[in-house]
Amino acid sequence: MAARSPGVHAIVGPESLLAEEALEALLSTTLGADREGALQVLRGEETTWSRLVDNVGMGSLFTEKRAVVVRNADALKGDGEEMGAYLDDPTPGVTLVLLASKPDKRTKVWKRVLERAAVVPAEAPKGRGIRAFALERLRQRKLQLSEEGLFELVERVGQDLRR
Repeated sequence: MAARSPGVHAIVGPESLLAEEALEALLSTTLGADREGALQVLRGEETTWSRLVDNVGMGSLFTEKRAVVVRNADALKGDGEEMGAYLDDPTPGVTLVLLASKPDKRTKVWKRVLERAAVVPAEAPKGRGIRAFALERLRQRKLQLSEEGLFELVERVGQDLRR
């Protein structure tokens, strides 16, 4: 199995709250607070794999570190053949983040990306996981809730993690 590509990340799953939190954590770690000129956001439906690889293949004249985020990356056009070479030799100082709710794992390009990139799942918890998620968020915010209150909260909100 090939090694994971440094600087290439895939945040995969339909849960937008978890995807946005993972993206923010990644950008904070990679770029810090000062992102001006260092962050570029693309839309998958508006570009191709080829243009993306050309974009991330270049360093920046203005900043040492740079991040390219592709929202809706599962809509990138083309066969993505050039992505294999990029995964083998990513540009130093460039972080590529692909946000995809449901990538087509049958395609060659997504198979490669998911094998080689650092993958962060963004799937909503199910069953008891929802309760654990709610408890963790309550702890983070230093809030207390009785068992009955927690049950009521989970019953009313269900899998809507934003609520």
